[in-house]
Parts: sequence; C-alpha cells; structure tokens
Amino acid sequence: MITPDELNQLKAYVRYDGLIIGVIMCVTFILMMRGVVSPALGMLALILLVATPFVVGKRLVNYRDNILMKRVSFRRALFYTSQCFMYGGIILALVSYVYMRFVDGGSFAAAMTEALSKPEMAAIVKQNGMSLDELLEALGMQTPVEVAISLLSNVLIMGFMASLLISLIVGREPRVKR
Repeated sequence: MITPDELNQLKAYVRYDGLIIGVIMCVTFILMMRGVVSPALGMLALILLVATPFVVGKRLVNYRDNILMKRVSFRRALFYTSQCFMYGGIILALVSYVYMRFVDGGSFAAAMTEALSKPEMAAIVKQNGMSLDELLEALGMQTPVEVAISLLSNVLIMGFMASLLISLIVGREPRVKR
C-alpha cells in the first residue's frame, strides 16, 4: 500500500517527467510539421517519436532505483508511466493548438497539398481507395481544436499501451519474506 507521502512524491516525479516527455513530444510535433518540406526533419521527428517510450522507461528506472530502492510494483510503474504520457499529451495538445491556430497559417495544409500532388504520392493515395481531392479537402477542414484532440487521444491510447509494456519490463515486485 502506498502512503500519502509516497503518493505526493510519486505525483511530483510524474509531473516533472511528464514535462520532459511533453517537451520531447512538442519538438517531435514541430519537426513533423516541418518534415513535410524537409525529409531530414521528418526523419529526426521519427527518431524522437520512437525514442519517447524509451525515455519514459529510463525515467521510470531512475525513479525506481533512486527513490524506491530498486523495487517498484507493476501497478505503481503503470500509474507512473501512464501519467507521464498523459501529462506529455496534454502539453502536446496545448502546443499543437497554439501552433495550428496562431503560427502555422495554413502552411502545413499547403505543404501537404504539394506533397500529395506528386505522382508517386497520388498513386499511393489511389491504391488505398481514396480520392486525392477528398483527402486534401479533409486535411484542409481540420480545425486546430480537432488536431489537438486527435493528438491527445492518440497519445493517451498509444501511451497506455506503451505503459503496459514498460511496466512489465521495468517493474520489479518486492519479494515477500516468509
């Protein structure tokens, strides 16, 4: 059972690590937005996206080893990691809303239109049974709020699935003495 002091300590670490994860997610988002035009930035965004669960795992290991004397239950590890993803997702949703509302000015939609209009991309879109005009119209109709909510829901779902895996790998149950 976790004591109130331990819960407060856990929440403090989660908020701090959630901020770190949120910053990583925001940098990834910005790089992805710019990656439509520059493939190198898109590749860097992909690397950061893949690295995010590993950073969460590393932060959990740090918390487990330095605070919990190298023992953490699956439940506490799951709470810790899923909360890190939740805080990071909230930060990402806020930043993405501000970016899409005030900074982007339609440049993402224009870059996507240009990228999808290339013959090789048009062929891929057609192979997937979509019309290029319908896809471009759907991209252009998304509001900043819809983008932010979509990103938040994706982070929460994928973050919870990653949290299960991270907690299974990193969690160490205390041995019961008999």
